[in-house]
Amino acid sequence: MTIYKMIVYKLFFWSVSLCSKFIPLHRWRTKFRNRFLKKDIFSRYKSRFIEIKTKKHYLKTLDKNIEYLFLGSSHTAYGITPNIFSKIAFNLGTNSQDWFTSFYLLTKIEDSLKNLKVVFLEYSFFLEGFELAKCKKSGQDLICFYNYFYQIDYPVTKYLFSFQEMARYLNVYPIKKSENGFIRCSAPIIMGINDSENKHLKKCKNGSNKCSAPIVLDIEDRVSKHLKHFNRPDSQLFWVEKIYDWAQKHKVELCIVSYPCRKDYRNLCERALGKKNLFNRIEQLCSKYNLRFFNFYDDLDFGDEDFYDSDHLNFKGAEKLTAKLKTSYKDVGDNEKIIKCNNIIERIEYA
Repeated sequence: MTIYKMIVYKLFFWSVSLCSKFIPLHRWRTKFRNRFLKKDIFSRYKSRFIEIKTKKHYLKTLDKNIEYLFLGSSHTAYGITPNIFSKIAFNLGTNSQDWFTSFYLLTKIEDSLKNLKVVFLEYSFFLEGFELAKCKKSGQDLICFYNYFYQIDYPVTKYLFSFQEMARYLNVYPIKKSENGFIRCSAPIIMGINDSENKHLKKCKNGSNKCSAPIVLDIEDRVSKHLKHFNRPDSQLFWVEKIYDWAQKHKVELCIVSYPCRKDYRNLCERALGKKNLFNRIEQLCSKYNLRFFNFYDDLDFGDEDFYDSDHLNFKGAEKLTAKLKTSYKDVGDNEKIIKCNNIIERIEYA
C-alpha cells in the first residue's frame, strides 16, 4: 500500500509540474504550483530555513557577549570563521542578505547586543542595487524566513509562506552545528566552465555527510546578474548610511569589508566596468564618514585553491581571510592561535 501511494504521489507531482510549464505568466504559474505543491516548495528552501533558524539559535546564546558582528550575504556567511578572533565574534551573514535586511537585523537585536564594539558590513558591488523584496524567484522564501524569525517587515503585498506554515516546520528541520554563526555544510555549487574538471574539489572527510556532485553554473551568467544589480538606478547605499547612523547612536564602530573573488570572475567584471568603477561610490562614502574599508577583492594571496567557485571562499580560504582581517584590524588577544584548516566541502547558495 505504501509503494502504491508513493507511485500515485509521484505521478501527481509529475503531472502538476508538467501542466504548470504551459502557464505563460510566472505569477500564475507560481500560484498554481503553490496551490498543489506547497509542501514540496517549502522543502526546496529548507536549507535556507535551517541556516536562518540555526543562526538565530546561536545568536541568543551569545548575544550579550558579542563584540564583533559580521553582516552580509553568502560571501560573509561562508567567508568568515569567527573563532579566529580574540574577541567574541558572530557571523550573521546569510544567503542573499541585502543592506535593507542588514539594517533591520541590527535594529531587531540591538537590545541584546550589550557589549558590541564593531560591526563589519559586507560590500559586494551588486549590493548597491540589490533589493531582496524585489527578487521574484530566489528571494520570496527568504523574506518569509526573516519576517518569521526577526519580524522584519518587507514592502510586499503577500508572503510566500504564512506564519502557521513555517511554524509547522520549525521542529521538523533541526539546527546545525555552528561556530559562532559559521556553518559548515556539504556539496558546493561550482561556477565556471573549467570547473567541471575541478581542481578545487576534494572528497568530503565527514563520512556521515557524503558530498553530492557539484552543480556547474555559468560564470558569465553569474557576473551578468551581479552587474545588472550594480547598474540599477535606485542605489541602496543609503542603507549603509542608516547603518552608520545606528552605529554612531550606539557608539559602535562600523567597518566595511570586500571579499576576495577568483581571477576569472574579476576579469569579467573589470572588462565590463573597470576596477575603479566597482569601488568609486563606496570609497567616497567611506571617505565621507571616515570608515575603515578592508578591501580584499583582488588580494593576490588568494589562489584558485582557496575558492569553491568564482566568488565564494572555501573553508581554507575563509580561515585565511579571517586571519588577514584579524591582522589588518589589529585584533590582538592574550593567546594568539590561528587554527589550521581542514579540507571539507561546504554548500554555497546564492543571491
